[in-house]
Amino acid sequence: MFLRGLDDVRLSSLELPNPYADYVYVIKPGHHKLMGMNIQSGHILVPTDLRCYRMEAELLPGVSYILAEDKDKEIAVLKREDTGAIVASGEKYEQKDAYTGPCNWGK
Repeated sequence: MFLRGLDDVRLSSLELPNPYADYVYVIKPGHHKLMGMNIQSGHILVPTDLRCYRMEAELLPGVSYILAEDKDKEIAVLKREDTGAIVASGEKYEQKDAYTGPCNWGK
């Protein structure tokens, strides 16, 4: 999953040197709104629909988290990196045909 927005502010994809590599964000502890999207397959013959997710989470100081997608249930999950425990989840906000443009958060 890609983190595409934080607290209702979109993150620029131009700031990611390699969106398929692990990317670390440093976020202040506290209550936050996370906006994410699934990773597209990259194969033109077997396209993956774009799925956009929103969730709210209470982030603790000194804890690392991983944002992931449960593709079978079509939900986004935020897990603690140290224990794997799910601390927040979010339902699909929008689904679009592959490569038709970005998520429309805020509509």
